[in-house]
Amino acid sequence: MGVDCYIMLPHDARIRDVAKVMGALAGFKKEEEKFSSGDGWHAKVHDVEVEGIEGPALPCSAHIYLRGKTIDGEKDHFVLFTYEAFQRYRGMIPRSTPFWIAMGLRLIQFFGGAMVYNDCEWDHDGPPDVVCQCPRPTNFVEDNEPWCEFQQAILDVEPITKLEIVQAAKHAAYTPDYVEEFEKEVNEHAVSDMVNGILPDEEINLT
Repeated sequence: MGVDCYIMLPHDARIRDVAKVMGALAGFKKEEEKFSSGDGWHAKVHDVEVEGIEGPALPCSAHIYLRGKTIDGEKDHFVLFTYEAFQRYRGMIPRSTPFWIAMGLRLIQFFGGAMVYNDCEWDHDGPPDVVCQCPRPTNFVEDNEPWCEFQQAILDVEPITKLEIVQAAKHAAYTPDYVEEFEKEVNEHAVSDMVNGILPDEEINLT
């Protein structure tokens, strides 16, 4: 068995919304799409699929597929989304890689929730590595202004950056080769900014 990370989301985080935010974080195309009837609209994110799992082996679970190329150079990422793996949350248990840790941290910043970097090092009776409060009263929005604000928040999501990948690698059980390349690019960018008198971006706090 490998080493996984835990991405734990609140129960009001709907799987299709989670998938959309994941697609936005992956850098996939986003757009406003009108409903077939009425004046309403929703955030559409391309190249993301949600597929339910049939049969008794994995009840109350589904797969989320990212069908485009992501920042780590991979294509067709997928992860199991489960409603029953955690006592107080629903969520995902992908491999403990920089990509998935960076993805998980941004997801819990958007929806609220918690993150464990390494399931083999975590005491299940102890606190998770990171906990974030939901930035809104609820993720389960239905209509009117809260709906529009939530859909706009999805459209406003910025893709995961190389800096986030480098920072997440400090906590990952696995460090792919691309991390070294990203680290070099991030350092060169920081040096260039200092030479040109530009303040570097504030480092994201992962502790």
